Amino acid sequence: MINVRTSAMIKSDKPRRRTVKRNRSIVATLIAALGAAFSVSQGAEINVPSDFPATQPAINAAGDGDTIIVSPGRYVENIDFLRKAITVRSTDPLNEQVVESTIIDGGGSRSCVRFVNKETSDSVISGFTIINGYAGGVSFRDNSGGGVFCSYSSPTISYNIIKFNVAEHSGGGICCRDGAAVILSNQIIGNTAFYGG
Repeated sequence: MINVRTSAMIKSDKPRRRTVKRNRSIVATLIAALGAAFSVSQGAEINVPSDFPATQPAINAAGDGDTIIVSPGRYVENIDFLRKAITVRSTDPLNEQVVESTIIDGGGSRSCVRFVNKETSDSVISGFTIINGYAGGVSFRDNSGGGVFCSYSSPTISYNIIKFNVAEHSGGGICCRDGAAVILSNQIIGNTAFYGG
């Protein structure tokens, strides 16, 4: 059998070839976009103090999935995770010398660390000495959890030394209510509160 192609048939193949090329281009663009999205979802690394002078400005700039790595030093601040699924950690949470020398100092003004925006276990604080927080005020939200305060949140709090914090009501070191915080391998020492240190 002889296969004969007319000029009309040849012309009709050209638009089809263009469509195939265009579809391949679209698929390649989609694959590149998905690859870029996947690499973004793995998160950036933000360093304190080289990228930001303190932890809270780094948290403000961070996106979900980011890791903030804090070098040893005393950071006088009160931090709030702002509902972000981020990890805030010292340079080595398993090294006690690093933990002892990477200090979040609440300055005696508020809780050192707050999780009050429905954070999940993907919001992690790890490897700090959390010291000198003061929770005082009229509402439970202000007068509890001198070191760490959680409300309607379930963060991960691990490998910290939480000491010498004060709460006028409850939880001098840590107060977590209406959530399921993961509290793992912390040293909680010498905190003071009216109900439970």
